[in-house]
Amino acid sequence: MSKKTKCKSGAGEEGTDQLRINYENDTPGQGKDKKMKFKDFRKKIDESQDSVNYEVPGSDTDILYIEKPEVQNRVNAFIKAVAKNPTLNVYETLAKVRVKLNGVGLDFEPPKHGDPQEMMEFPLSLYGGRTGMGDDGQYINDDGLEARTGRRWVLKVSSEETEEGYILTPSVNAVEEKVVEESWLPEDIEVDENFDLAEGDAEARELEMFLTNDAQIYRSRLQPIYKNLVTKMAQGKYDDKLAVKAFMYAVDDAAKKYTKEYDAPGAKWTDVFDKKTRMAVATTLASEFKDEADLGNYDDMLPKKYRS
Repeated sequence: MSKKTKCKSGAGEEGTDQLRINYENDTPGQGKDKKMKFKDFRKKIDESQDSVNYEVPGSDTDILYIEKPEVQNRVNAFIKAVAKNPTLNVYETLAKVRVKLNGVGLDFEPPKHGDPQEMMEFPLSLYGGRTGMGDDGQYINDDGLEARTGRRWVLKVSSEETEEGYILTPSVNAVEEKVVEESWLPEDIEVDENFDLAEGDAEARELEMFLTNDAQIYRSRLQPIYKNLVTKMAQGKYDDKLAVKAFMYAVDDAAKKYTKEYDAPGAKWTDVFDKKTRMAVATTLASEFKDEADLGNYDDMLPKKYRS
């Protein structure tokens, strides 16, 4: 027990100071020699932040340049180590992989439920992608990686079920774009050139607005379509009807996603947006693309050999 100190009663300044001193001396961690000033606390935080290693282990290469083979290899080794142990919760492990990738500027949207597939693939973005107005006055909405590296990037995850749980093998990979030939679209979509986005077609306008403002559909569907079509134009193989067929893929994806997010549970997307409505949207998108492409607004998506 500490020695009692006689002090003045009341709330006078001298009595209050003595009570504070008694408290600091009698309470563990509160002594004068153990107190930390706020400026010292801030300095300690700054020092700890400065000590964080933002480079790939064993390399002095900037880890943001995933297109460099040595960086890609080290990042892959890094995330494989995170998922090396069998797990009963695949989605928890994927979340850990995401955290590690976030540390090197990469991001993906992992699933939150459902049965794991033997091979899963997730589009990657740099810092969540870019959205806004570019220096040239053009609207930008992309993954932030392709514009710099010239390729799309994905996280591929293989899953093997064992008695101890699932073994995941994640890896970051570049997507090699292929220019498809005349068989690039199925033949089961009939194009009616008379379809148009009528002034009073509220469903079609709603679907078009949803599609063109959805970042995930833009990256996974519209961008590849734009690239294929602008390449076809450069090759002299562009076909208006095939263009409409191409945009139907994006329109159907948008209709499914819209129905799932905004309509009643159990609603069928083909009932919410019938074929005529979807075809009208696809036709409008193809027409708008053609107008913009003729002005050269998609030239940056052309393979290098076709750029003037």
